[in-house]
This record gives sequence, structure tokens and C-alpha cells, in this order.
Amino acid sequence: MSDSAQSLWPQAGYAQLKKDARGHLTVTDDFLRVLLLRPELAPIESSCKHEIQIHERLLENPRLDLQAADLAQIQDRDAADNMAVWLRFRNRILAHATLEASYWALFEGQGVDVPPILVNQITQVLVQHVLGDDCTPLEARAAELLFRAQKISVLDDGSVMAADHETVERHALESGFGSVGELLKQGGIPLRTVDLDVIQDSNEDSYWERSERFDMVAPVTCCKTSVANRFIWPWPWTHKIFSKSNRKTYC
Repeated sequence: MSDSAQSLWPQAGYAQLKKDARGHLTVTDDFLRVLLLRPELAPIESSCKHEIQIHERLLENPRLDLQAADLAQIQDRDAADNMAVWLRFRNRILAHATLEASYWALFEGQGVDVPPILVNQITQVLVQHVLGDDCTPLEARAAELLFRAQKISVLDDGSVMAADHETVERHALESGFGSVGELLKQGGIPLRTVDLDVIQDSNEDSYWERSERFDMVAPVTCCKTSVANRFIWPWPWTHKIFSKSNRKTYC
């Protein structure tokens, strides 16, 4: 990618993938390690020694074959369930020679049997691959529609704007003082609105350094993005993200 585009979504793991002779992506151990470092899997302060040991063994050998008896030793059942889900997902993306083939196989048969949050990460790296070396900030932001849930707004002039759903909700919570803000809103007291930058010519270069903040609004109707033709139609929609308080879980 260009020098600026090299900073695009670094935590997604695209840099840890390899290309085969046809230019398709292949899964590496380092990419599997990126997935293992997700917050749903990374040990926390209260993790038992068995959970920590299993996680360390997998980091050393991400293709390690673990049995149900290994996971049964983990005290936190959420952690054990998350690990079981990850192992199933790992096997699914290793079942074919390329990541592209494994991705499409996820949607065959009885349907997707792995959490959308993981499917979204694979979608993200495949989209980054499609974007190529010379994508513009506006194209990269438009591509977020394929792996991040969006809040869509139609302005008075008919313009359609897309803002990252999770970012909007987080800003609204911070600006609205949480549950207290909800009570104030019910009482008719206005709260501060969420103010995010709209990506445009004057600020688009700042997108690269903030790409993983997902805090820029995309003008979906802008013809320069070619959103529908280039990205949306070829890709399945997998936008729901599941999480729980304290320890994040896959479902």
C-alpha cells in the first residue's frame, strides 16, 4: 500500500497474511495469533491458571489440537465457551487453501455457525485486500459499511450519511451521562448531540491515523465512493456484534 495506507486498520491482521501465486490470501500462524489476542480470548486478571496455560500454548502453536477435556479445566465457562468457538472458527478458516475460499464456505450449507464478530474481521481483511495499494481515504471509509454496523441519516437536502453505530452509541453515552442522561432525556431536558467529522477533501488525510477509531462520517451518496458498485453488492452482510459486560463473549 501507499505509505499512508499502510496504517489502515493495523489490528485487523491483514499484514500477517500471505499471498499465494494467484494473489489470494493464505492464513498464517501470525494471523491466528492476532485472533487469539482478541479481548474475548485474552486472559484477564481473574483467569485461572488452566486458561492462561491454554492461551499460552495456543500462542506458541496456534494450530494446536485441543480436546474438550482441555477446555473443561477452565473455571470461567464464558472463557471456555469462547475458546471452543475460536477453535471451531480456526478450523473453518484453515479448511481451505485460501482465506477467500474459507470465507465463502462459511455461508454454505446450513448457514453461518460462527459469531458475526469473527466473520466481520475476516470481511475486513478481505475488503482491505480488495482496496489494494492505492485506495483513497474516502474509499476506505466507505468500505467500513461492509464490516461495521452503521447509523444512517438522511439530511434535509437528501444527502445520506453513514456514521459508525458503536462510535455514535459510545459518544452518546459519554455526552449524555449514561443512565442519568436517559432520565434527563425522558424529562424533556436536551442533551449534547454527537458531533463527528464528515470525511471530505479538506480532512480526508487524517483518516489514515485514525482509521481504527471509526469516528468519521461517510457521505454515502457521494459518487466518488462508488460504494454500491465496488463493494456492497459482492459481499454478504454480517454486521451484528455481540458483547457482554465484564468479559466479552462471542454470543
